[in-house]
Amino acid sequence: TTRLELPQSHARPMAPSEWMRACNDDPTAPMLGIVGPTQQGKTTFTQALIARRPGDLVITTTKSDLWAGADVIRPSMRIDNGKGIVDWTPIADAINRVHVEMLRRNIEHDTRAPQLNLIVDEFTTTLGNVPSETKKQILEIWSMGASCGVRTIVIAQEVNARAWGIEGRRDIMDNLVFARVAPGRLWALG
Repeated sequence: TTRLELPQSHARPMAPSEWMRACNDDPTAPMLGIVGPTQQGKTTFTQALIARRPGDLVITTTKSDLWAGADVIRPSMRIDNGKGIVDWTPIADAINRVHVEMLRRNIEHDTRAPQLNLIVDEFTTTLGNVPSETKKQILEIWSMGASCGVRTIVIAQEVNARAWGIEGRRDIMDNLVFARVAPGRLWALG
């Protein structure tokens, strides 16, 4: 009998309990980037993850997705002289509150606070519309949040170093685990 030997690069598919554990429970992987084309299941994947993720949720989005009934923070809009004006302040304020809480936890050495999860849907669009201070805050959360129970999930169509404000910051990229959608709605973690 001849045995088929697969190259080492071919990993077996993970069971849902395995990828949920890898994305939610691994203390060495607290920051997650979910990347892929539009309408391929990024939000659904995220909702499955956060359904069993411990702690409080802060969800920001620019879209009308319902997020399984969870409270979400969206930009506001007003009509002025027939022109729609979008105000990104609600999202910037939410990210700022998470950042301040992370700083408080670290400064006060608060190790008993519940896990806090920041989800930023449409990450690239959001960063393109919030103040540069908000981008800096997200990078600091990626750098210092894990030690005090602050975790993030960012959802984007692609990883774009310039749009994400991480040019020349490979150290920050190493803090994220990426879940990437592939053709046929197949997911890869890495």
